[in-house]
Amino acid sequence: MNEYHIGISIGSVNQNTAIVVVERVMEEEIPKYHLVKAERFLPGSTYPVIVARLKVFAEKLEGDRYFSFDITGVGNSVMKLIEEGGIEVSAQIVITNGISQGEDKGIYTVPKKDLVSAIQIPFQSGRIAIAASLPECEMIKSELMAFKAEGVKLKADPGSIDELWREKANDDYVLAAAVALWVAENLYGGSSAGNRNVTGPGVRIGSFRKGRRF
Repeated sequence: MNEYHIGISIGSVNQNTAIVVVERVMEEEIPKYHLVKAERFLPGSTYPVIVARLKVFAEKLEGDRYFSFDITGVGNSVMKLIEEGGIEVSAQIVITNGISQGEDKGIYTVPKKDLVSAIQIPFQSGRIAIAASLPECEMIKSELMAFKAEGVKLKADPGSIDELWREKANDDYVLAAAVALWVAENLYGGSSAGNRNVTGPGVRIGSFRKGRRF
């Protein structure tokens, strides 16, 4: 059965919201990830519009589906709208500058450095491929490879991140992908501890031709 991890980085009303779909496949008992779709909602997009689009994803992706949300910039209130819209939420993630992870009622606090690792480790071990047909392919490739846990401005509340939790123009895509990969590796399936250091040929771009269209 196919397994899809859908990462969503939700922005406030004046920010982008991005959706990234990652298909988890097993090759010789090693989990690998195919980034098959990426979409962006521009500032001004309403949350009901985003929920409607997520419903299409739920209908079109056949197999196990895990919807995971970066809610750092909006908080938990937006998630009530999403859940009321019929989207089954697998995980809600708040990005922090801390050193340890936590969980409370399905909301995970995850240090940004751990999200960086969720991208960099699979990249460097050759376990991520991006569909060459995606218009954003080269941009996402370069942004993921450059993703770092640096320069994040703190709020007065220790361990939290303000509106600068996104540092660059395309960090909505990056964080959506990071959330999907972190959940795949840590909560639902993913590589075992013995597989995390698997070596490989490095990042594979366009090793499969087409992403998903719907």
